[in-house]
Amino acid sequence: MSEFYYRHDNATKGPVTLTELAELKKNGIISSENLVARVGATTWEPLKNVVPEAPLPVKPPVPSPPPRTLNLIKEATPQPVPIQPVPFQPAPTKGSLPIGLIIGIGLVALLAVGVGGFFAATYFGNSGADKGILPSTSTPTSELRAASNTEGMAATSSAVDPVSREQSEFLNQLVNAQPTSSVDFAQQYPEEFELVYQNVSDAFTREELANMINRQPSELDEFHLKKLRFTASPVSVKAQKQEHKDFVPILVNDKTVNQGLEFFNKYQTTLRTAMQSSGVRIEDILGVINWESKFGKYLGEYQVYKVFVGNLFYLSGIEAELYANGDYNQEEAMTREINLKRMIKIKKRAAGNLGALLKVARKSNFNPYEIQGSWGGAIGIPQFMPASMEFAADGDGDGKIDLNNMDDAIASVASFLQQHDYATKGRHTAFMRYNPEEMYARGVELYSDKIIAAGLTY
Repeated sequence: MSEFYYRHDNATKGPVTLTELAELKKNGIISSENLVARVGATTWEPLKNVVPEAPLPVKPPVPSPPPRTLNLIKEATPQPVPIQPVPFQPAPTKGSLPIGLIIGIGLVALLAVGVGGFFAATYFGNSGADKGILPSTSTPTSELRAASNTEGMAATSSAVDPVSREQSEFLNQLVNAQPTSSVDFAQQYPEEFELVYQNVSDAFTREELANMINRQPSELDEFHLKKLRFTASPVSVKAQKQEHKDFVPILVNDKTVNQGLEFFNKYQTTLRTAMQSSGVRIEDILGVINWESKFGKYLGEYQVYKVFVGNLFYLSGIEAELYANGDYNQEEAMTREINLKRMIKIKKRAAGNLGALLKVARKSNFNPYEIQGSWGGAIGIPQFMPASMEFAADGDGDGKIDLNNMDDAIASVASFLQQHDYATKGRHTAFMRYNPEEMYARGVELYSDKIIAAGLTY
């Protein structure tokens, strides 16, 4: 892929990709007249010669309240009241593993290591909003883990097999039904729609995918929009780093260590088996599960479909709104240029996770709109993201993977750490792959050491 340098504020910047140039132009950072040069070229040319002009998008009409969608999965918490949301517009331009991981009441869902854990579930609902470019994985504590916690995760590509339409009667009905949203997301956001389609082309036609996305669940309520505003904020990464520090004494103390010892006594057979098969020490498995969901206590209350749709289709508009409101003038805010590059990574990760969710929904015939998890889209006790499901493991030998099942959660954490250099590069590296925030890895290590000092033996 070609890369370019560009001139901005009397300085040469880059290199950046063509997609990043288009994003900078769309958000008003540079104009069609800015000079750009391909890497290796000796001449400059106007940006308009590289990125063609495009008409401004038309703001969609306010949708009327739609009927509730078919509820196939029991909701863990009451859903917020909709506020007739309108998707934000981009800133104006200046010029078996049988496929399926069982969730809750036995319906299948896929998962991958996720953001937020206890920290995110209680305060932010868990975010993976910032984790890195796909493939990447997320971690429990917040959006940071997601890309930067959306930006730096190890989310891996989905291991979903080609989908059999004969096995997915419910999804077949959805993809062939008339859209229920007054917003045509596929037409209004063609680039974002194409990102998703690239991840599901072996499971959905473009028309089927459009029918799935152009539905009422893609219209976000204030409950989910509030978290998106945090994700898009130019100070969110700073805030998340501080939250990681603040949560060390909350998650690493005598009370949580005693809870870990009780947990070991209850699940020691599964923990010993996981250690023997993976080489991951029991105290490190306990450290991750404590930090991710406080041993299964906090699983998140967000609809993960809305999380990914929001990060993909709404995020640029929300960022533009924050820019107009002067949020970049806050103390320690990142520059807009840096934040917009971060938005691109978040979108790519969201497209991969949304695609993975929809593919497994079709394969396993469940309603993807109803799956709940963290504010970053992480699901289950170990907080896995949909795009990282290949690391999940069957811990109870029933031939199915259910990340709300403690035995499967234990085995999955061990499997993930084992496959991310635990034995060759050490636990710190493996923890950083689970969540690329230094304070997260140090916090998990601190808990692991503390529970050994408290008398954990095996």
